[in-house]
Amino acid sequence: MNELPGTPADQLNALLRLLLPFARGSVAATGELDPLGATMAVDGELETAQGDGESDEALRSIRSGFRERAGRGEVVAVGVASLVALDDDAWPHGVRIELEHLEGTELTLIHPYRRAEDATTWGEPFRMPGPGRGEDATFVHD
Repeated sequence: MNELPGTPADQLNALLRLLLPFARGSVAATGELDPLGATMAVDGELETAQGDGESDEALRSIRSGFRERAGRGEVVAVGVASLVALDDDAWPHGVRIELEHLEGTELTLIHPYRRAEDATTWGEPFRMPGPGRGEDATFVHD
């Protein structure tokens, strides 16, 4: 199905290496992160995408664009970086990177952080299974 070099995990990691430094840099510089998406095209090219509007609206816009591109067979992997509130007093915030691959792999990376004045302190990142979006998934699997 996928003829790019590397495994689906390698391809998702390429998106992660693009999204995570951008997200960390944005949070460290401004304390904010406008949702950012990234795709890996069938030829291996990486592209970024930003949505319009407030955070939830921007996420819906990015994911909608990804579904359209996936439906045309243009992408093999997608990722979205956004902020998430965490239920942890020590680490109240996190950068969330959600990744999906055409072959069915989904995962989410959370990188917790806290801000005090203009300083950002980062906790240990952790991975968890993808969100299992069902109807909202980028790729349709038979």
